[in-house]
Amino acid sequence: MPAISVILPVYNVEPYIAECIESVKAQTTHDFELIVIDDCGQDDSMAIAHRLLDNNDDFKTTWIRHEHNRGLSAARNTGMQYASGEYVFFIDSDDYITPNCLALQLEAARVHNADVVVGDIDLLGKSTTVPGVAVRQNCLNGEEILNAYLSSGYYMMAWNKLIRRTFLVDNGISFVEGLIHEDEPWSFEVACFAQKMAFVHSPTYIYRIRENSIQTDKVFSKHFEAYKRCFTIISQVAKKHKISSNPFFSHWFEQRLALLFCQAEGRGTRQQTKEFYALIRKLSLVRKLDKTHIHLYAPAMIGYFLYRRFYRHLLC
Repeated sequence: MPAISVILPVYNVEPYIAECIESVKAQTTHDFELIVIDDCGQDDSMAIAHRLLDNNDDFKTTWIRHEHNRGLSAARNTGMQYASGEYVFFIDSDDYITPNCLALQLEAARVHNADVVVGDIDLLGKSTTVPGVAVRQNCLNGEEILNAYLSSGYYMMAWNKLIRRTFLVDNGISFVEGLIHEDEPWSFEVACFAQKMAFVHSPTYIYRIRENSIQTDKVFSKHFEAYKRCFTIISQVAKKHKISSNPFFSHWFEQRLALLFCQAEGRGTRQQTKEFYALIRKLSLVRKLDKTHIHLYAPAMIGYFLYRRFYRHLLC
């Protein structure tokens, strides 16, 4: 059994896939397997992947092809079905990892007997919106993990995290298929369940900011339903784990609801704004929520100036 199962979904990444695969091949440890999921793209990504890996003898490569395009969440879930390693590691095929990435994270996992290891990141491209690892400790335990997640102590994305496979399987943690922003409910549930989380404080992952990627798409309407589903799922998980009274969670959840209400008002349609306000009233932890409460949780420099225009037509 390999120590690590590296899960690599591939979909229309022809300009980047070679750099990604070469970074996996350059790892200082070869105690891993690579699981490549072909999610039915229309370019030559898979041809490049086969050219680079078919004659590779350093580690086992498993090839899986979906019958049709199913999206990133489904591809990751498929990879988990075929994984046999003690740990799993998700990598996006337009990013790449440092040569010592897997070795450093595996060492941290074993030293601390961690459920999850989080490495720091470097950014490739123009962005100041993706945080790295702010936690200074080498290891967190129990509720410290959730509090660190809620206070932006580490990033929510699934990639660059070494995770004990049985931890995910035993707790039934998987990605919600067909959902944009699939990492958010997944990483929230990981933070709720994990008992030990270790950190590697040097960059092990290079995250590429692409102008045409899903995460940089500025069209709000494409994300509206995803936002609603994400918050509904997170609310359900919080109730399941009985953490709704956690002050870190309460503040984080209400503030994010308010911020996204602000985005709906500023970038969405009037109907979307009304729908999101109704969702806030349904999910909010604040009793008798009104517009004043929304103000309190919105970032001060955004709240009043963007919400005041909405009062003229909001129907409660």
